[in-house]
Amino acid sequence: MADAPVQAHGMTIGELFSNRRFGITYYQREYSWSRDDVKALLEDLRNRFWSQWSHDDDRRRVQGYSPYFLGSIVYYEEEGTTFIVDGQQRITTLHLLLIHLRGLLEEQGSEGDSSHIETLIWSRRGRETFTVDIEDHAYILRAIMRGKVPDLREGATTSERILRDRALDLREDFPNILRGESLEAFMDWLLDRVCIAGVRASGQDQGWEIFETTNNRGRQLGPIELLKSYLLSKAEFGRQKLNDRWREMLSRLSDNDPKTPSDFLKSFLLARYVNVDDEDERKYVTDAFHEWIRKHPERLGLSKAPSYEKFVREELVLAGTRFARLTRASRIYTPGWETLYYNEFNGIPHHLTALLAGASFADTEGLFKQACDIISGYIDLLFVRKVVNAKVSDGSQLEPYVLELIPKLRSCTDLESLRQTLGLELAGLTDDFGRMTAYGLTPNNKTQVRYLLARVTEYAETSIGQPGRFVEYVGRVSPDDPGSKAHQIEHIWADNFERYREETNGDKRNFNSWRNRIGALLLLPQQDNASYRDLPYRGKLPTYLRHNILAASLHPQSRTNHPRFKRFIADHDLGQLFRPYPDVFDKEAIDTRQILFQKLCELVWAPGKLTLTIPEVVPPASRQVARSQTASTTSGRTRAASRRRTGNPSVAELIAAGHLAPTESIIGISKRPAVRFDARLVPDGRIELPTGEIVADLEEAAAFVFGKPRKGWEFWHVSRDGAEVSLKDFRAKVVANS
Repeated sequence: MADAPVQAHGMTIGELFSNRRFGITYYQREYSWSRDDVKALLEDLRNRFWSQWSHDDDRRRVQGYSPYFLGSIVYYEEEGTTFIVDGQQRITTLHLLLIHLRGLLEEQGSEGDSSHIETLIWSRRGRETFTVDIEDHAYILRAIMRGKVPDLREGATTSERILRDRALDLREDFPNILRGESLEAFMDWLLDRVCIAGVRASGQDQGWEIFETTNNRGRQLGPIELLKSYLLSKAEFGRQKLNDRWREMLSRLSDNDPKTPSDFLKSFLLARYVNVDDEDERKYVTDAFHEWIRKHPERLGLSKAPSYEKFVREELVLAGTRFARLTRASRIYTPGWETLYYNEFNGIPHHLTALLAGASFADTEGLFKQACDIISGYIDLLFVRKVVNAKVSDGSQLEPYVLELIPKLRSCTDLESLRQTLGLELAGLTDDFGRMTAYGLTPNNKTQVRYLLARVTEYAETSIGQPGRFVEYVGRVSPDDPGSKAHQIEHIWADNFERYREETNGDKRNFNSWRNRIGALLLLPQQDNASYRDLPYRGKLPTYLRHNILAASLHPQSRTNHPRFKRFIADHDLGQLFRPYPDVFDKEAIDTRQILFQKLCELVWAPGKLTLTIPEVVPPASRQVARSQTASTTSGRTRAASRRRTGNPSVAELIAAGHLAPTESIIGISKRPAVRFDARLVPDGRIELPTGEIVADLEEAAAFVFGKPRKGWEFWHVSRDGAEVSLKDFRAKVVANS
């Protein structure tokens, strides 16, 4: 080791990127993080921030939030450059995240914050230099800074392709709940409260030694090894056999991902033993599951040696083996296990935990799978119904529902009790597909709309004997690969207001509303979708015929020599809805297709497929649960987080307290650009737009108006005493007087 001592110190993300230029050493691998890696980082940051943030917290209060440690990096400095020895993947991803945040802040008019974050992204003094200064990456980052989709240059490396892909993924995967009102607070928290431990070497040689030491030598025991040591030491007898079975279990789990064993142990405890209503206890298990078990052996029925041996052999090992199979099916589309893939695609927290809670590990493979099908199918149905009713805007907001379900699933002893439990839940669910008459695409729900289109399209195709292509339909589009099978959302109406001016009464808002309704949307391969551009409907219709059945059905020849399609239409009484449109596709056609999509959704997510035992009369308690669930997630906040709030109420709470009328009119007002837009409140706190759409909250309603994120509480106003007051100021007055 070199003579100069190693220096270790902590720094915030803001400090890490301030006045630096990062370089990469020759022994560092190229950027290689996957979409799942980036999503995991985003989910971690979102969960940590969201567990502390409250609407009433001003930006000064964010500085008092608990710090969050994001790991360590090793680096050395030479001639004004900070060379990363270990930690390149995280730093490069954080750099992409800063670029994305800058764009969001700029979009919603936070120019000062956007300018500040830009100083962390690049330096424009003299030679334009990005903070993470990798020459091959610069052209990609410049395009992203301009809001463009980067075109890969000829001979682009794998690293360049991956960097571009992860930047595009951020656009789709960045959590909706961190936009709008919470965005600036999240930026402050990320820059000032998220920390990294820096290990500074004296130079390249010492940096190489540290890299070799940390990557090639022994490591300290981790939580999994500590837990095994504890449990086996308590078991006393048969330790070698238990150790062999433990290692076999870990091997199966690790085949999915190195993190899967840890994920399993956390999920197992949450499913079976942890008080999931207690957020502090959930966090304790997430951070230190091995310590939680040591402190709560009585919860697991652990006392004498035989109980430890039985716990490992009959619970952990069996559950781990099952979890390995479930995890694999959730990540790789597997016939027969599709709903696991759907729930993972939608990012629904704890959906595998729910399976461990309600399915018995000791059951036969057939019984176990039946239980998993019922539970995962119910969660998928619950998510879709909440989405189309604007009760949730993404899968993360389904967390309180799944957590509430877990204790009920624990009590199920067999398939029949499981069917009764979930049948009662479904009977108490007030959300259905009746609101789909105006459902469509908004700036915040592209992923969810594409999911609905993919499921409905796949259902129609498989019903007429064609192969299902769900993975193609939801795959991320590759801008530089014209042969990609990935699909995009196609608007049947071209983006040409003048063409539809008379149809929409000369109102651009009406045009945008009708154009974006799900009945006016299709899924088409990216190369075809891109080629249509401004083509009128009749120009596109012949090409629709050679695509999926929902697109082809618009053409009269789609029925020709297609007996299975005719039989499908007849069997489900869809003749008046699955109509061809040979000449024009107008508002009446969109209305008809809206009803068609409603009927198809009712078929895809038919409760009968779940084989639930649904009671004829719903007990009042179940109906009350349904109402409380609606109120708890109107703002996307988990119930535990709502309890921590000490200040600003949500729209639903302002209505419940009588400060706002249940159907009060609100006015959107903006000076730059000049906008005035009317809407009204729905009694549960959602917003109904004049064109018929209902959206989840003020932020999404503002985004609908502007086509991009906007601070909803500042944009929307109410009339009070002859003046128009922003809901932000109105809320502040309510809090001050309470």
